[in-house]
Amino acid sequence: MALAARGNLRIVCTTHALGDFLMRARNRQLFQFLHGTPDGAGVLRLPRCDFFFCIGSDIDFDPAYLERIVARNLPIVAGLYAIKEHNAPGADPRWCFNKIRGAADGVSPDGLLEIAAGGTDFICFRRDALETMVKHSRVRPYVDDFPGGDTTRPHYHLFNFGVANDHAMEPWESDDWRQNRLFSEDYWACRIARDCGIKVMLETTGYCGHWDGRTRYPTNPPPQSPLPGAEAVAEQFKHATTTPEHGGAQ
Repeated sequence: MALAARGNLRIVCTTHALGDFLMRARNRQLFQFLHGTPDGAGVLRLPRCDFFFCIGSDIDFDPAYLERIVARNLPIVAGLYAIKEHNAPGADPRWCFNKIRGAADGVSPDGLLEIAAGGTDFICFRRDALETMVKHSRVRPYVDDFPGGDTTRPHYHLFNFGVANDHAMEPWESDDWRQNRLFSEDYWACRIARDCGIKVMLETTGYCGHWDGRTRYPTNPPPQSPLPGAEAVAEQFKHATTTPEHGGAQ
């Protein structure tokens, strides 16, 4: 655990390297955020925090962008970053979020866009949103008996891969869950939120770098101003996003 401060923002940083168990790492950090770390020799208890901000190890960002997202003080706000693919000269990047199917394109004047799902490599959850989401009937409690886990209290399988309409899970009523497709953990968590009546918003006033080895995506970055015009942003996103049909924010 590390403590840092920027202006009036106090930041508690935790990291997990659990091999290929991305979902286990995210869910363990969620547990620590909600309940603190277990007591024990040499183990620090986390202070109570107001926001749970997931940042992937392959993401770079302007600290001011993070501050703007937190300052929104909304239940869920995702940051913008590109999918790891090369863009032809002059082509727009494919951004890592999902539109709401059938919704009209439109970014608010202050740069927010309501979406179906945002990527969990740069997304901020407010505490009350997570406390509501983990009570959802599809968020299964489990015991974290992996090394370093706390086996005395249940963890929440919120960040989860899932297949809609399979034998283990009855479908939701919405069309999103009648596809027999695998949903990634980012889409799954955001779908849980929306099912709880919680909106997922995208912060369009900046974007992050997304690294793959020595390559930083987007390889053909768009022009960026501190607060791009809503019309320009909406026009760019109209042709340059993933959609729920892809089964995940990627």
